[in-house]
Amino acid sequence: MLSTFAIGLQETRLLALGKFNPLLGLALRTGDLAVFVGSGLLAFALRFGHSEMGTDYVHAVTRGVLFAVIVFNGSSLYRSWRGRTIAAELFKLGTLWPLMFCLMAVYALATRDGQDTSRLWWGSWFGLSVGGALLLRVAVNSAVRSRVRQLIAGWVLRLQYKQRLSARFSIFW
Repeated sequence: MLSTFAIGLQETRLLALGKFNPLLGLALRTGDLAVFVGSGLLAFALRFGHSEMGTDYVHAVTRGVLFAVIVFNGSSLYRSWRGRTIAAELFKLGTLWPLMFCLMAVYALATRDGQDTSRLWWGSWFGLSVGGALLLRVAVNSAVRSRVRQLIAGWVLRLQYKQRLSARFSIFW
C-alpha cells in the first residue's frame, strides 16, 4: 500500500487516484484503447449511417489497436506524470497519435489494403480519437490534481494540529 508519512504524523493512505499509482497508468492505457476503438466505430456510424462494419473496417480497427499498443507502450507516454505539466503530456500525445496513424496508413499502402476503406472515415476516426484522448488526459489530470490538493491540505491541517497540540503540552516535556 502506498502511503505518505512525516515524522510524528500518522501514516495516510493515498487513494488509487494518485499520479504515481500503477492503477492510473492501467486506466489510461485501457482508456486510450477504448477511445481509439470507440471513435473508429463512431466515425463509421457517422460516415455510413449504420454500425455494421465490413471486414475491411474491422481489420483496420484491429490493426490500429495493434499499432496503438506498440507505439504507446514503446514511448514515454505512460510514465510517471510527476514533474511534467499537462501541456507536455498533451504535446507528447499530440505527436504520438499522428505517428500511429501514419504507421497505419503506410502499412495499409504497403499491403494494398487501404483502397477499400473511406478516406473520410480515416480522417474522422483520427479527429475523433485525438479529441477523445486529449479530453481523457485533461479529465484525469484535473481529477488527480484536485485529489492531490486535498491530500496536501489534509496533511498540512494535521501537521498544524499536531504542532498546536505539542505547543500546549510543551511545559511538561
